[in-house]
Amino acid sequence: MAAGRPIVASDREVLQEVLVHGENAILFEKGNVHDLRKKLTLIAGDHEKATALQTAVRKDAQKYTWKNRAQDILSFLNKNK
Repeated sequence: MAAGRPIVASDREVLQEVLVHGENAILFEKGNVHDLRKKLTLIAGDHEKATALQTAVRKDAQKYTWKNRAQDILSFLNKNK
């Protein structure tokens, strides 16, 4: 995410906590090499879509800096005192 490159990733639940298909990444069906190839071909051939994904993922990456994660944890702990 921090590299700001278009992401093509498996549709695993754990990744879907951060990655949203079509918004900040392209997700393919896990274990499906044909779907992976299709999605890679899609992103390689659509410069506009790739640029939009790059912009979105760069913005979203800011939510996951160490500073922001620490603030989220502290906020959580303070709420549960």
